[in-house]
Amino acid sequence: MLIEVRRGTGRATARQCQVPKELLDEWVLAEGGTYRLRAGQAVTEAEVHGQRGLTARGPVIQIGRDCFDELHLPWDITLHLRREQPGQLAVGPVVGVFVNDRYLAAIHEGAPPTSATELVKANRLAHTLVYWFSAHHVQLLDRTVQGTIFSPGEGRWLRTVLPLGEVLYDRGVNFTDDEKPVVQYLRRQALGSPAMRLVNSRDYFDKWWTHQALAAYDEVKPYLPATLRYRSVSDLLALLDRTGVVYLKSFYGSGGSQVMVVERQGDQSVCMYGRDATRRVVEDESRLAAVVDAFFAGRKVVAQEGVDLLQYRGRRMDMRILVNKDGRGVWEALYNQVRLARPGQRITNVRLGAEVHDFPPLVAAAAGCSPERAAEIDQRMRQVSVLVARHLEKTYGPMGEIGMDLALDRDLRIWFLEANAKPDKDPEPVEGVREVYPQFLYVLEYGKFLAGFHEA
Repeated sequence: MLIEVRRGTGRATARQCQVPKELLDEWVLAEGGTYRLRAGQAVTEAEVHGQRGLTARGPVIQIGRDCFDELHLPWDITLHLRREQPGQLAVGPVVGVFVNDRYLAAIHEGAPPTSATELVKANRLAHTLVYWFSAHHVQLLDRTVQGTIFSPGEGRWLRTVLPLGEVLYDRGVNFTDDEKPVVQYLRRQALGSPAMRLVNSRDYFDKWWTHQALAAYDEVKPYLPATLRYRSVSDLLALLDRTGVVYLKSFYGSGGSQVMVVERQGDQSVCMYGRDATRRVVEDESRLAAVVDAFFAGRKVVAQEGVDLLQYRGRRMDMRILVNKDGRGVWEALYNQVRLARPGQRITNVRLGAEVHDFPPLVAAAAGCSPERAAEIDQRMRQVSVLVARHLEKTYGPMGEIGMDLALDRDLRIWFLEANAKPDKDPEPVEGVREVYPQFLYVLEYGKFLAGFHEA
């Protein structure tokens, strides 16, 4: 139930908890009995009493000042209240958003990332205790965090001691070498903790492992381009002879920075394209290995069949579909956006200059089909994305959000290209003007579901 959590001020009631009298009766709580109170992973004990808790704004729970402070609640706040077991009540959920130090620095320098401000907006509807933290701000033994939180009352961001959350939303990327050991340790602790629920149980998808896992399912296999692990130039040439175009990708790369496109030109020569779209012709195939090795600098690489992408006015396109779980733990495709590559560019990535467009009108124009047909294709691509998400969970464990890269070829066949565990979620103009974007609200609603605070 939604309830206003207030800090008591009286010395005599410092270890008491006042709850609505109606709730005391409904949950069969003993008047004056001692109960455990939990917020995130912080726990205390209080003597519970019933009171007339209905106000003009709704029910109120007043927690004595000592207990309130031991729960590390920042201020009076509207949260959810639940009875977890006969002797314990919980307020929450507490959602910790894990980021790097540079992300936090941007917040405190007055330039908070859009993902932070949009999550704050979404929380006006979700009513969680949500904060941001990095690897250096966690005290596992005390179960506390030096968290960064937005204060609605003061209209500014603050850093304060908060309870370690029961829900972890891992958005941490691009850590420095100094941060990585601590980050890895914290992630291992979170995965092994029965008190912690993870929005995503993986912080990345290995492209080769992902392909192998999905290829084992007959219902997914038709959507997968031919893919193999690159070990030598003979692997590349074998796939190139079969498909004509091959995309080489590092196992863990993102943003189009570790992608090379290779295609046949005549009998012997090969054209190679990197992220800058520069065309390089390699006449001697024996030199391919040296070029590829230099480009990927020892990284593990997969070779993927190059799909003959649908084009609009000579520009290639693919699609980013964001799938999220809702407040019931059910997958839903929230949006399907076209990424239209720059003229001459073979890599369709926004960081490389691709434009984002709404799916139906652009695909209808590119395919020469009716708006109704484009809408049908859109719906089918969303269904495929949800299908892939369900099967990815069988390999990687429970997930809450995934960015799916899909494509259409010139015959309008659907292809799955890759999945992203930490997709870009910034609102695009094609989404229209909204007060709260669903890609942010869904994460918090799913966090409530994980923590058991969802409505029945």
